[in-house]
Formats: sequence, structure tokens, C-alpha cells
Amino acid sequence: MKNSKRRILVISSETVKHVAKLARLKVSDNEVNEYSKQLSRVLEHFESLKAVNTEGVEPLVTPNPASEYRRVDEVVPSKEANTWISHSPDKIGNLVKVPTVVG
Repeated sequence: MKNSKRRILVISSETVKHVAKLARLKVSDNEVNEYSKQLSRVLEHFESLKAVNTEGVEPLVTPNPASEYRRVDEVVPSKEANTWISHSPDKIGNLVKVPTVVG
């Protein structure tokens, strides 16, 4: 896909250092240079996507149409919880009493 108007996008070392600082990551100078090159290549790929003709194509919200049809959350009594509580050696009402843990 040749495009004479293709822009060259470069992520500077300063930008990589800034993002690393925001993410609280410690990166060496070698890593900064490598990440700068890698991120610049990623942006170049996005630039190539701009050349794709998407006229008439509906925007895609989700690749999985089943996720659009979620069931309604309904509160139902849990028989399992009552079973667990009844088998607990130490309980208070419908709560299980556990040893104190202080970290």
C-alpha cells in the first residue's frame, strides 16, 4: 500500500520517558530507544488503516453480538449458601464466624 502522502510518525524518547514515569515504570536508555521505535511502528500501522475505504460500513460496537443481549440480574435465594452455613462449625445467625486475621 504505497502512499506518497504518508506521514512519518515518531514517538520521541522524551514521550516514552514521560509515559514510563506516569506508569511508574523504570526503563533503561536502551529500552527507551527500543520502545520509541516500536511505538512509532505501531502508529505507522494505524496510519495505514486510515487509507482503508470504510464508506457505507456500519460502525462495530462489539464483535460478539451475543454480548448485546445480557440477561437481567435477578436476586434469587441461594440454597448453597444456607448449606455452607449449616455445615460451618461456628456461626452467628446466617453468618459464618471466622478467626480474626490482622495483616
